[in-house]
Amino acid sequence: MMKATRTLILIVLLMFAINVQADQPVRSVTLPNGLDLVMMPDASTPLLSSLLIVRAGSGNETLSTAGATHLLEHMIFRGT
Repeated sequence: MMKATRTLILIVLLMFAINVQADQPVRSVTLPNGLDLVMMPDASTPLLSSLLIVRAGSGNETLSTAGATHLLEHMIFRGT
């Protein structure tokens, strides 16, 4: 019963979140090396936030690149 209630509350909250739109324009740029940048400037605060999404994983590996994703994971989080 509690799990069903929590799931229902989550669904309702997600429905509200879907309708939220950014007031500021979003700018997309693809660099010559294929890197896609999505930028949404906000001059109201002197902060920078970034998110890196890598299209990689064990599902994308071949026999010759097996384990590369796991190595990349360790290299990215080594200093954190």
